[in-house]
Amino acid sequence: FPVTIVLNTFPMIYQERFLKMMRAKLGLSDVQEADKTLISDLLRWMELHEADYTNTFLVLSGDIQPETGGIYTAPAFLQWKSRWEQRIPDLSAALTQMRQHNPVYIPRNHLVEAALKSASEKAEFTQLNQLMHVLATPYATKPGFESYQEGKQEEDYQTYCGT
Repeated sequence: FPVTIVLNTFPMIYQERFLKMMRAKLGLSDVQEADKTLISDLLRWMELHEADYTNTFLVLSGDIQPETGGIYTAPAFLQWKSRWEQRIPDLSAALTQMRQHNPVYIPRNHLVEAALKSASEKAEFTQLNQLMHVLATPYATKPGFESYQEGKQEEDYQTYCGT
């Protein structure tokens, strides 16, 4: 199997898989040509507004209520959301699909770092145990753990890997 064949087909395979994943995250059950534009417009908007990737999908599925006056109530997002809603034939089915493909909780760098620091420096495992509890079922909403959904904490926060 020549390497050039693999290298030449990779971009097409990647694009197909990426679109499949994004359709699932957006609750799109069928394939339409305009999906690529809808998806790229959302990603461009997210980058421009520094929107949290995970929380954007949770806002769309109604699992997080957006702040009044925040980026999710701005005209640009609402226009995109309207296009998305028009694309969905069955909102209930779409929301069910979205909740299967969008975790409510992810291992956020600041939470992992704080839990590991507490465990390693103080032999205090409460934070680590709570984080493990939340991440054991990342697709299930857990009342009282809303702080685990919060994105970046500080403007100058940087992990060891530079993110």
